[in-house]
Amino acid sequence: MSDAAIARLEAFAVRLPRDTDATTGTAGSPVTLARGSASRYRWASTYPTVYSDHLETLLVRVETANGIVGWGEAQAPVAPEIPRTIVDVLLGPLAIGEDALAPERLWNRLYSAMRVRGHTGSFLLDAIAAIDIAVWDICGKSVRQPIARLLGGPCHDPVPCYVSGLHGDSVDARVAEAMRLHGLGARTFKIFMSDTESDCLETVRAVRGALGEGVGVAVDALWRLDEARAIRLRMHWPRATSCGWKRRSSPKT
Repeated sequence: MSDAAIARLEAFAVRLPRDTDATTGTAGSPVTLARGSASRYRWASTYPTVYSDHLETLLVRVETANGIVGWGEAQAPVAPEIPRTIVDVLLGPLAIGEDALAPERLWNRLYSAMRVRGHTGSFLLDAIAAIDIAVWDICGKSVRQPIARLLGGPCHDPVPCYVSGLHGDSVDARVAEAMRLHGLGARTFKIFMSDTESDCLETVRAVRGALGEGVGVAVDALWRLDEARAIRLRMHWPRATSCGWKRRSSPKT
């Protein structure tokens, strides 16, 4: 086994408690969640999908024969035990002995493992992603360079960011949160359409009125608008407001 070969691989499903009421309106729980379920997963109130009442994720630890350790994380906010099992049973054993300094080759081999069975998305890709990130971590540590440089070099020095959702049980509460974050330097805000179109527009107008034209405002409609409803909403959008619209692969936007 070469020094750069993967010698050990472990996966960890992480689950931490959180206050879902306090975080409603943010990316973790953009809408109110149904109550009374025996499951730790609860249905969204306005569209058919579930969210966890905990913070959940999957971490993967990869170690090479010469002792370099890389860490990766999957997109696993619901049921991280599933991609962990995929890593433990299928992908981890396949990765042992592979060259950690050849991440593209490893990704293709792991992806191809289930190609003929149609398993080319969902939890499988989450598990592969965690391993892939860990292996790139090893690559950066091996040559003592930022991973961005290995991927072709940084394209930008500053990286713009935005606030993904405003929590609060009223428009005033969401505006107060926007003002607090604006004071910390945030200049772009996304608002989830957690209730009706008119409620969303009211929040947009209030945020714009409080913070002025210097901030960006975007809306995530959470798959709830067909093309006609999206056009109608855009027609009622505040005229002086700049707007971002998130495109989805689904017919709903």
